[in-house]
Amino acid sequence: QAINGDFLAVTSPPGRFLQYRLTFQSAGGKAPIVRQLQVIYQTANLPPEVSGVMVMPSARGADQSVKEIGPKVYRHVMIRAGDGNQDQLAFDIECRRLDQQAWVKIAKKLAEPRYIWDTRTVGDGAYELRITASDSPNNPPGQALEAVRLSEPVVVDNSAPTVGDLAAKLDGNKASLRGTANEGVSRITAIHYSVDGDDEWTAVLPADGICDSQKESFSFQTEDLEKGTHVITVRVTDLYENTGYTTVTVTR
Repeated sequence: QAINGDFLAVTSPPGRFLQYRLTFQSAGGKAPIVRQLQVIYQTANLPPEVSGVMVMPSARGADQSVKEIGPKVYRHVMIRAGDGNQDQLAFDIECRRLDQQAWVKIAKKLAEPRYIWDTRTVGDGAYELRITASDSPNNPPGQALEAVRLSEPVVVDNSAPTVGDLAAKLDGNKASLRGTANEGVSRITAIHYSVDGDDEWTAVLPADGICDSQKESFSFQTEDLEKGTHVITVRVTDLYENTGYTTVTVTR
C-alpha cells in the first residue's frame, strides 16, 4: 500500500500484534532512508478492579486533630482498586441494612479510594456497603466501564447500653448492688461503679466472669460508707464505646 503523506491508515483487523514490511523505490539514484516509524494505536478499554474494601470503626472524623476517644460513630472506608489502562477512577458508595433491599447512595464520584462515613445518619443495625469503581474520568460518555464489590457486614451501634433491675441494700457499713447490663446491637465490654461522684471508677466483673454478650448480670459490694446518704452510679460500656449510666441512692 503506497504511502501518500506522513501517515497511513492501518487496515488490518484488531489484534495483539502488528507486522509490517517497508518496500522502497529510489529516485534519482539516491537510496531512501528511514529514520523513524511510529505506530499509533488505541488500546481496548479494560474494566477497573476492586480487590478489597476495609471498614474500620473510629471516634475520629475528618478532623484528624481530634483524639481517638469517645463513641465510635465513624466508619473509615478504605478501597483497594486498580485499572488495567491506568485510568483514573471515581468511586460511588451505597449502603443498605441487611434486612432490606433498597440501596442508599452515601457518596458519589469520589476521586480518592477512601471515605469517612458518619453512621449517625442511619439507624442501628447491620449494614453492607456497595462500592462501584468507574473509569469515567478518562473515557468518553458511554464507553466507561465499572466494577462493583460488596463489603463484609458493618455494624452500626450508636445507642448507649442500659442497666436494668438495679437494686441496692445496706450490708453493715457497705452497700450491696445487683443489676443487669443490656446492649441491643453489639456487646457489653465493661462495667464500673462510682460512689458520690468520685472520679475513680471501680471495675466490676459480670456473674459469668467475662463481658462477652449483650446481657450481663452483675453484683458487687462497695467499701465502707460513712453515715448519711450516698449516690452510687453504675457505668456500662459497649463495643463501640457507647456508655450508659444509672444511679441509685442508699442511706446509712
